[in-house]
Amino acid sequence: MMSPIANSIPSNRCHDRGHNRTEGLSRLRNTAASGEPQQNRAVGVRSNTTAAFDIRTAEGDRVTISIAAREQFSAYSRSGGGTQSAAVDSSSSSKVQVKIEGDLSEAEMKEITDLIGVLGRSVSTAQQTGTIDAEALSATLSGSSTLAGFAFAYRQQVTAGAAFSAVG
Repeated sequence: MMSPIANSIPSNRCHDRGHNRTEGLSRLRNTAASGEPQQNRAVGVRSNTTAAFDIRTAEGDRVTISIAAREQFSAYSRSGGGTQSAAVDSSSSSKVQVKIEGDLSEAEMKEITDLIGVLGRSVSTAQQTGTIDAEALSATLSGSSTLAGFAFAYRQQVTAGAAFSAVG
């Protein structure tokens, strides 16, 4: 059986194309039984992700790309004394920086785009399986006529916490 909180929470959403999102929820109607002890529940999750690419072309051009993303989610509920309320908040932000040293040809830009696509799929696979698809990365680089090499670093940190208290 779902809790009255989960069934009653309407979501008010607004989205900003600048990669920031906030969601809020309104207070709930009186649904708790009178004389019930007051209960407070809270949960929060935060994720910080960074990635950095350093790509070198056969002609000596260099492309550096860095990405930073942050996501947060928190929820709080209180019940007792004949009332019940809840609030939820989430937000996300991201930042991408690109630095190009040299003059990239169309062929170099296409192969860099292909490499970034393979890296993205490899990271996604690594998040699910715990291992990077090294064969796909090697095949992409060995099939390249314009790329000399690359370095890639990825880090994700997830923090979660929960709290419960009852008074009465």
